[in-house]
Amino acid sequence: MYKSFLLIAAPFTLAAPWAEAQIVVRGQAPAVEVQVQVQPPVLVEETSPPVVPGTKPRANPEFKPGANASPDPKSLAIPENILLKAKELVKQLGSASYRERESASREIVKMGRSAYTPLKAATLEETNPEIRLRVDILLPGIAAAEMEARVSCFMKDLEGKFDHDLPGWNKFRVAAGNDRSARELFADVLKNKVYHGLLLAADLPANELGGMLNNHFADMQNAQNNNIQIRRGGYVNGQPSVHEIAVLVFLESLYSDKALGINYSFGYTAANYMHTADVQNAMMRNTGKYAAPLKKLVTLWVETRETATGAQMAMNFAQQWNLPSRMKFAAKVLEAPTENGNWWVKQQALLTIGQANNKEAREYIPQIAKCFDDTTVIQQQQPGQANIHTVLLQDFALGVALQLTGQKPADYAMNLTSTSVNWNHNNFYFKDDKTAKAEDKRKAAFKKWAVWYEAKQKEPKKDEPTTEPKKNPFERPTPMNENPPK
Repeated sequence: MYKSFLLIAAPFTLAAPWAEAQIVVRGQAPAVEVQVQVQPPVLVEETSPPVVPGTKPRANPEFKPGANASPDPKSLAIPENILLKAKELVKQLGSASYRERESASREIVKMGRSAYTPLKAATLEETNPEIRLRVDILLPGIAAAEMEARVSCFMKDLEGKFDHDLPGWNKFRVAAGNDRSARELFADVLKNKVYHGLLLAADLPANELGGMLNNHFADMQNAQNNNIQIRRGGYVNGQPSVHEIAVLVFLESLYSDKALGINYSFGYTAANYMHTADVQNAMMRNTGKYAAPLKKLVTLWVETRETATGAQMAMNFAQQWNLPSRMKFAAKVLEAPTENGNWWVKQQALLTIGQANNKEAREYIPQIAKCFDDTTVIQQQQPGQANIHTVLLQDFALGVALQLTGQKPADYAMNLTSTSVNWNHNNFYFKDDKTAKAEDKRKAAFKKWAVWYEAKQKEPKKDEPTTEPKKNPFERPTPMNENPPK
């Protein structure tokens, strides 16, 4: 049996995985074809996991921890003598003898996860191309065994007594919590091995994570549009499982949508699955096995939206679910500059704060005032439309501020389409009349607001502490005939 190799005119060493001899070509001669007698590779026993370059280890989608698994990750420690043996076997992968290389590969497969650390170190430190090639072939199966052992520990430790080195866990517990419900959700995610790759992506930079998410969503969209049943946790009537939704919401909330490069106009995102029954039950009814961690993940997703489309979606969800952070997020939107025509996002933010109409809402008056200089037209009166008036963003902002502070818009020469409390943007406008032009009324209104607000700021706050020390209401006064305690 012969193999042909095309050798380029440059010094190098060729060591085929199955060749007994190495071929060294030196000099600057033209490319030549060399034939080498080779042996077919020795097959690994059927009991060993398949080792195929470029493929992931085959495994059952549903993973269950071993019956004897310990919840303490320290139980996974490999004895030093076993590690030394694995290191020696890794070195033998670069042997000049093909049979020794094959034998070392078989022994490493038999060692399983005990060889994980030396193999992982070789990917970073080893320069021998033969060793690197064989490590790349062996590592996926060994890494899968290592992951299974770690997952078994985690799933046995639902009370959270130990620290676990699992992909994405440290960031997940910051986002979703470290209570039993959050740990059960993460454990159920880990049961499906196809999610392990997604969790590993939690440590990627924003641009790489965004690219990975775009590809994953495209895969999901294709599967649903073509009614393809993909075994990634199981689609139910074309919808992903709650575990997959939780993972995707978690990953999208690690960075802002702007940093991830999410385009809501093309393709799916986590927002497409916010209307599923699991998410709705968790957010609106606080029901479902994973309601608490899922609610935290979705809330974090809302707070990390920065693009115009993402911010509007976030505020819509925040209002629908009555999230405590909805006004804080709306205030953040108002502080950002108006760009790329995103005035409608600020209009939505003003509406969010205005509809709350409570003490917390009034704390965001300074953020509302950020829009007082924004002359963007949010409604344009057209000829013949007597009932539609031109409204600027600054008009709507002033109207919201006036109603939150208990003032009458009419006192500022502002017209209303409705005499009742109405938070719609088209309810506040200035109109030309015999007394003054709309623009003159507008300037006078904002000047009047500035005077009122400055005076209001100088007034003492009702809840400000007094300079006198507070007396203990439960302190009993000492009678005149009673000696004080020594």
